[in-house]
Amino acid sequence: MIKLSEKDLSDRDFKTLCKGLLEEDKRQALRGALMVVASDGGIAQSEQAFIGGLSKALGVDGDEVGRIFEQLVGASSSTSAAPA
Repeated sequence: MIKLSEKDLSDRDFKTLCKGLLEEDKRQALRGALMVVASDGGIAQSEQAFIGGLSKALGVDGDEVGRIFEQLVGASSSTSAAPA
């Protein structure tokens, strides 16, 4: 399935993807993308480029992306460390 996806998305592609989203929807889209790319414990260069293009199209600055990522990583760490 991954082979069917586009590798090199343009700014226009990202803008089309984000068109019409409400502010909360934009944050949720970015949060979801960050959850996927961070699911293996790190972010590859290609994933970084994707998140950069997406956040630019969403109008979310790098500091905000970093905060969201840290929240996700912290939440994931505390969830996996919690006793069952």
